[in-house]
Amino acid sequence: MKLNNKGFAISSMLYSILLLFLMLIVGVLAILGNRKVVLDKVKNEIITSLTQNRAYRFSFVHKDILLANTSKVSDFTFDLLDGVMVIDQNGNVIETEIKTTSAPSFDSTVNGLYTITYSADYEGNIIEEQRVIEVIDPVVYEYAYTGKEQKFVTPTSGLYRTELWGAQGGNISGKAYNQDGTVRANKLTYTGGKGAYTKGDISLGIGVNLYIYVGGSPEENTSSEDSGTSVGGYNGGASIQTTSEFFGVGGGGATDIRLIGGNWDSFDGLKSRIMVASGGGGANFRNAGYGEGNGGEGGTLNGINGYEALTEGSYHRPDFANGYVIGLGATQTSGGKMEYHYLNGTTSIDTSPNGTFGGKNANPNQSGGGGGYYSGGSSGHGGAGGGSSYISGMVGCDSITENSTEGTITHTGSSDHYSGRVFTNVAMKAGNQEMPTYDDTSTMTGNEGNGYAKITALIIDNGKVATNLVKNSGFENGTKNWTLSGTELTTKVSSTGKTSLQFNPNVTAMSTQTMDIPIANHIYYGGLQFLSSNTFTTVDPRYEWFIGDAENSHMVFSYKNIKTVVWEKLTTRTSLSAPNSGNWVIRNFMLNSNEEAYADDLFIIDLTEIYGEGNEPTKEWCDANIHYFDGVGIVPKY
Repeated sequence: MKLNNKGFAISSMLYSILLLFLMLIVGVLAILGNRKVVLDKVKNEIITSLTQNRAYRFSFVHKDILLANTSKVSDFTFDLLDGVMVIDQNGNVIETEIKTTSAPSFDSTVNGLYTITYSADYEGNIIEEQRVIEVIDPVVYEYAYTGKEQKFVTPTSGLYRTELWGAQGGNISGKAYNQDGTVRANKLTYTGGKGAYTKGDISLGIGVNLYIYVGGSPEENTSSEDSGTSVGGYNGGASIQTTSEFFGVGGGGATDIRLIGGNWDSFDGLKSRIMVASGGGGANFRNAGYGEGNGGEGGTLNGINGYEALTEGSYHRPDFANGYVIGLGATQTSGGKMEYHYLNGTTSIDTSPNGTFGGKNANPNQSGGGGGYYSGGSSGHGGAGGGSSYISGMVGCDSITENSTEGTITHTGSSDHYSGRVFTNVAMKAGNQEMPTYDDTSTMTGNEGNGYAKITALIIDNGKVATNLVKNSGFENGTKNWTLSGTELTTKVSSTGKTSLQFNPNVTAMSTQTMDIPIANHIYYGGLQFLSSNTFTTVDPRYEWFIGDAENSHMVFSYKNIKTVVWEKLTTRTSLSAPNSGNWVIRNFMLNSNEEAYADDLFIIDLTEIYGEGNEPTKEWCDANIHYFDGVGIVPKY
């Protein structure tokens, strides 16, 4: 019994110890389990926090940019928070305060490089990002009248300002006679209406083609005869087509920006216009005193009517049934007409075709209407009307529909062009209002003479400033800056309408231009456009372009057996050794050709100066990304 009792006691003790041990294990496991739950919770919170920090980010409409100095561009301001947002992973805008911690060091009126830190706190998540803004002098692309299409290719995405000035209508002057043949005035002068002005800012991506048509002003009519013709200004100014009555002069052409190039009167091109500055109407007077007056100015939404000068003491034939006739200004949906003013005080409008969309196929009488979105009405015995202007996105403008045809033109009732290209910060000024001068340093009342166009880069994404070292590189100023050797070497308008350097058949000739001495071992990129009037048939014809000094010509490239009947871009990328003496020159050289040929749009830029030593882009990249420009321009970052 004792053994059994002892044995039982011993067994009970062992069972108790085992139970305690099991309870201890269960407790430890429970603690470990709770710890895992805690760790998992912490882990999930960390993952959530990290995920949130990665999901919420800053969005910049324009991030690292070149910014035009706002003190040098009128009516242009820049706010650090413009176009800056915090968004989530789905692109939703988060309503939270954005702080710019280094904002006090930024001044958009002082050139320099600024690094700005943006920060935001959203539900405990701190989001930060830096932005680099370089303030520079405005880079401006300017376009004077050439009588042909001009092209601008956006070098990179950004905000661009477009300003256009329409052309003035033609002036008329001469000796004026009374009905009995006596002299009324030895010289009487009436002026054409001045051109209008339009402005707007537009956001564009890289590589967008804009086609610029700058209006022309007709030559002054100084004839005292009652017969002749007067050619209207380029881009929609109406011509005087009669040969029996020469009482007036043609209208001024519009200046516009298009998305489709080609001949100025191509309907597809006219339909693609996104901005138009209208031209003024032509002036009028008849020697025998049938009525006379100045042309109406290019207008804003509506053109300005032509004027009559009867109240200004001009002579009027008492037997003339009509008191005078003026051309009416165009509107957003129709061209101007002729309006008759009778001696008894009544009026009527001639319903025959007159002003048209874009000025195409206008039917002028004695003074031509001004070009525009729609052209102004011509006149019979008074001034012609001015055209109407147009800006996509401006309230009051009425855009053409995309499916309009030349025979059936319809309008949307909306100001937005069917392309979706719209302007902001817009302005229109008629030719009788104050408007900026071309250089933006003063104002003028209306635009006299030919039209003008200007594109200013306001905000440029990922761009660099570059300078074309070739002066008068497009030969628009004839032979200015060029020395011509060879009596047959001239500039000429080619078959495609470009004023270009001409090489005549069977003439060995060279053109040269002095340029700044290139920097030793810098890498340069250059090129030009080349066109032959036909395929070369001479054995070994050769066009060569050199850069060199008096002692050591450095051949950039040489092309033999060129056969091209369209403009072809020829480019090269090279480094140049330092010259021994004197300045360097560009030489265009044509040899052994029996075909007429042209060179145009020459350019040379210093890649090392622009992008830095060792970071110069390849020729292939330059060919794809750098477009021709004259003077100072923008090139993309590399």
